[in-house]
Amino acid sequence: APAKTPAKTEPKKPATTTTPPKVTTKSPDKKVEPKDVLENIKISDIDRSELKAGSTIRIDNLYFEADKAVIMQNSFTVLDDLYNFLNRNPDVVVEIGGHTNGLASENYANKLSSDRAKAIYEYLVKKGIDKDRLQFKGYGKRNPIATNNTAEGRRKNQRVEVKILSING
Repeated sequence: APAKTPAKTEPKKPATTTTPPKVTTKSPDKKVEPKDVLENIKISDIDRSELKAGSTIRIDNLYFEADKAVIMQNSFTVLDDLYNFLNRNPDVVVEIGGHTNGLASENYANKLSSDRAKAIYEYLVKKGIDKDRLQFKGYGKRNPIATNNTAEGRRKNQRVEVKILSING
């Protein structure tokens, strides 16, 4: 009799997401370990002990005019919160990173994200943060955190992140 071959079954794969590997998942426990990405948090509520060089703070409720680097009025509260955090922590040096969704051309996305990051940089400098503590960079559409196939995913990808470059000089 011919040998029976077992039915081919695919091994179960762990669930995957479109989140880049550097992002940590949120957990309910309150460890005082530095996190890679802080999101859905008011900047003034961030505990310094949760930060390390390389930590990223995702800025929510930050809006620009469509296809422009003009900061909208309803963004000033969150930008003032960022200013207050930086003002209270004069040893923190940050990079402001602009990101776009994946619909635009590479060149357009790079320019728009850079211009938006620069607008925030200029806002903070104008309010009194030393420009030597700030850098800005446009990442264009290179680092998506969600799919570009849905409006919600594109909204998540259009974001500004503040990366901690150094703490305590």
